[in-house]
Amino acid sequence: MMSRVLLLIIGLHAGLVHATPLVDPTRPQNTRQAVADEAMSAPRYQLQYVAIRPSGAAAVINGARVRVGDTVDGARVESIQPGRVRLRRAGKWVDLRMQYSSIRREISR
Repeated sequence: MMSRVLLLIIGLHAGLVHATPLVDPTRPQNTRQAVADEAMSAPRYQLQYVAIRPSGAAAVINGARVRVGDTVDGARVESIQPGRVRLRRAGKWVDLRMQYSSIRREISR
């Protein structure tokens, strides 16, 4: 009887030990999760239009018209140049560029 109880206890203990999830030792730790977390938390910026005129530069980012000094989705517009805009968000630079097919130059008359 005592041996059966002992075998039962050992069997239950062995089941608990083997119930832990298996971990792939070749997979880098937390890299995929960190990249996924950063991608989900950082807003995506889409540069849709840039206008450089004598009166000043303006751009459309994520549907909002902005000038230098304005903020869009938590980022400050630092510079606007033909075909590109530079933002600063949380101390980091974000450079946005237009696709070449969307760049148009205005003709001065």
